[in-house]
Amino acid sequence: MGETEMQIIIIITIIIIIIIIIIIIIIIIITIIIIITITIIIIIIIIIITIIIIIIIIIINLIRITSSSSSSQSSSSASSSSTSSLSSSCLPLGGNYRRQIDRPPVWSVVSF
Repeated sequence: MGETEMQIIIIITIIIIIIIIIIIIIIIIITIIIIITITIIIIIIIIIITIIIIIIIIIINLIRITSSSSSSQSSSSASSSSTSSLSSSCLPLGGNYRRQIDRPPVWSVVSF
């Protein structure tokens, strides 16, 4: 083997090593880009899911508030009508309830 053949072999091996290093660098850059895009996609999906969950929670709370306010209004109107009927049934006609309160109970009169 001559000296020129050795130089050609050394140049070819150096070129092959440089090509391999460039391919490795390109593969590393591509994997980094893929990892970054996957993490960005995952972060976007997580943000969208949390926004959807927050919207669902807000809607559920609004439904609860509106249903509880409507049920409390109906229960308050029902209780007011029942108390008015109760008070009217307890009070004697003509407004003479004061005299009945001042009268002693029946058992005290019977015991004496």
